[in-house]
Amino acid sequence: MMESRLCQCLGPLHEHVQPSYWRWSKLRSSGRAFNPHHRSMTTPAEVKNQLLEALAAVVDEPLKQVGFARKKGSLTYSRMLNTAEQQITFVMDCFPKYQPGAEAHIHPMLQLRMSPVSEKALALVNGDKMLLADAPEIIVNQPIEFTAPKDKHQRWFATGNEQFVAACESIQTFLGR
Repeated sequence: MMESRLCQCLGPLHEHVQPSYWRWSKLRSSGRAFNPHHRSMTTPAEVKNQLLEALAAVVDEPLKQVGFARKKGSLTYSRMLNTAEQQITFVMDCFPKYQPGAEAHIHPMLQLRMSPVSEKALALVNGDKMLLADAPEIIVNQPIEFTAPKDKHQRWFATGNEQFVAACESIQTFLGR
């Protein structure tokens, strides 16, 4: 069995997993994994679906009221304000080793893109995108908790539908501040 950092929910289930955390045996061919902390079988796709259901139930409407939209099956909300595109992406790590018992660690990311600023930044570096992290279109890309003072930072973990809804409610409250 090979090792990797984290099983990302946004991609397919990788064969590279933490050997101390997953038990594969015959389950490997089915694409399902036994999570010893939950005594259940859950796939990253199922965890993502729980988050999508919680977003639809809790976050969609409040963000829609302030101009954000989310496509079906997406974890990203977007809106345009003048020349700025704002995105909030609900990134998650499945079965985080650093929080035994959790199916997901949800850490929403805030991204800001502004074409006029990107153009000026590129001009300052004579068009060398590498000096702008090969992403000159991105002005800000950080976890949403960085928008608050350090003593107000939060972490969101969830296991099961109720906790996903509760985490999304907490995130929505955090966004509303």
